[in-house]
Amino acid sequence: MSELDTLADSLGASARNVIANASVLSLGVMWHKDARLIGAVTPLRFDKAGKAAVCRLSPSFKKLGDSVETTLLDQHISRSPIIIERVAPQQFAFTPPASSMSVSVNGRIVKERTVAALDELGEEIIIALGNSAILCICDTQARQNTTAPEEYGLTGVSRNMALTRDAIRRVADVNIPVLIRGETGTGKELVAQAIHRASNRTKKPLLAVNMATLSPSLAAAELFGVKRGAFTGASHDKKGLFEQADGGILFMDEIGDMPRDVQPMLLRALEAGEIRRVGDDKIRKIDVRIIAATDRSLDLKENEPSFNQPLLRRLESFAIDMPPLRTRRIDIGLLIKSFLEQGMYGDATTDSHELSLSAIHRMALHSWPGNVRELRNAVQKIILGQPVAFEKLNASTSTPDQEKLVGQKISKPKYRAATTISDEELVGALDGADWVIKDAAKKLNISRTALYELMSKSSKVRKIDDISDDELLKVVQLNPSSIALWAKHLRVGREALRKKIRLSPNIIDLVDRNGATGDDSSPK
Repeated sequence: MSELDTLADSLGASARNVIANASVLSLGVMWHKDARLIGAVTPLRFDKAGKAAVCRLSPSFKKLGDSVETTLLDQHISRSPIIIERVAPQQFAFTPPASSMSVSVNGRIVKERTVAALDELGEEIIIALGNSAILCICDTQARQNTTAPEEYGLTGVSRNMALTRDAIRRVADVNIPVLIRGETGTGKELVAQAIHRASNRTKKPLLAVNMATLSPSLAAAELFGVKRGAFTGASHDKKGLFEQADGGILFMDEIGDMPRDVQPMLLRALEAGEIRRVGDDKIRKIDVRIIAATDRSLDLKENEPSFNQPLLRRLESFAIDMPPLRTRRIDIGLLIKSFLEQGMYGDATTDSHELSLSAIHRMALHSWPGNVRELRNAVQKIILGQPVAFEKLNASTSTPDQEKLVGQKISKPKYRAATTISDEELVGALDGADWVIKDAAKKLNISRTALYELMSKSSKVRKIDDISDDELLKVVQLNPSSIALWAKHLRVGREALRKKIRLSPNIIDLVDRNGATGDDSSPK
């Protein structure tokens, strides 16, 4: 048992949640010639000089749910190590080994000490070792509660996917609505299916309806049923989806496209468990759990029709945010492996050249606007011998291999020069973003790496080490609810505050006694 496990088991439930949901910077194997290594991870440990060494014989990697550890043992991977240094919270320096093995970082060939940032591609750094392996610096969950990275049919070892599986586990048997938010192709319907399988309604039906496909004039009849003669063409009584799903779950995809005049009817069904068929006076009791999904914001918008806000609050009894693929690139290899093992491509076979490491490398660097669905289709095209166009991040990230399948050029965002930002503007942006680093960087139009550097140099931004445990204790006592309030009050970044809390037993004890989670899953 690790020291982390021992500490977590000695604390109360709330404090254990703080530790379990914490992130650990890890090194993961996205792709390897030995498929058994794909998805294996290890904490990225630095020595006193802030350096970590990676080579053929070290470190040891372990797959989720497996006790066996193994190295990158491959004769084509150098025995001489790559040196990784952490030079800033989001920045790392890479020094290539004294060998003939080629190394690239985020698509750039590394021939001398090179610096790369986690926010260049999203939230991870991609490292390619010759033609043998692709590694990824990423966040994983401190304590993995799942037994396999494919649990619930949701493949991945990233922290984002671990948190998604944890959310499914927590809400499966709780009879409340669930709202699944996420971009197209992220797997929202898979989450609905997983909740159904894990719930006490698994023997009852799971029905799905895409609200964008329903005619506005017939949506109420489709959902709640219709009485004979209610309108032209209603030649007989008909049950709606609510009655058909009675005792089970109704998955309502694209909920934002539900006609406005039907939304109050859905709210009534959720609050009272009652429906009325179109044209009928009879009230019918139903027992249906609603899982809704959307790929856009449903919050109140100015100068345009908005989604029914009381209904939104009801649907948001429990929300699950599906991460886009570009924020969990470590999972790309496992997903491809899963597609192939499930036989998704029929009798098509894969030769080594069809899914070479260089092809996987191009996939690792692509932005995936269509997410997992786009990845699945791209793999199918490669297997069937069709050309696939991937984005080229910029001229400096291309390699000779990469040019073979490059499509349109997509330049990186043109960030504002950090030197033009005053201390007052910096603090104003941080305050306006409630000290969420990602949001503040977006407001200022700079990278998170640049924002961290500005914060470290500014005399108007407090350093986390300047906050005493006594001061932090007072803030937690005054607002024992979430880390968002603590960060806003102390005016420090949330991620830095999370790390300080994890190192302060007194704070963890207070969090536990107040029943606070200490983690609101806000972006870093």
